[in-house]
Amino acid sequence: FQAFYPTSQTPEKQADSYLCADLLSTEKHVSALYNTCVFEFTDENARNLLNGIQKQEQGHGKAIYDYMSANGMYS
Repeated sequence: FQAFYPTSQTPEKQADSYLCADLLSTEKHVSALYNTCVFEFTDENARNLLNGIQKQEQGHGKAIYDYMSANGMYS
């Protein structure tokens, strides 16, 4: 999922950039919450499950970052 906008001032790119920035911020927040829970849960199975979910969230964030970077939306 990659779009490229030749002009950085198009309304579409600006709207896309705002949406992606919001998504990336949300992924960072969610990942941090999972990280805290991994340390606080005493049950090893729960920690392992949360760790797996956290890795997925990090993957989502990386994909959003890659998209933003490829399209000049992240500085």
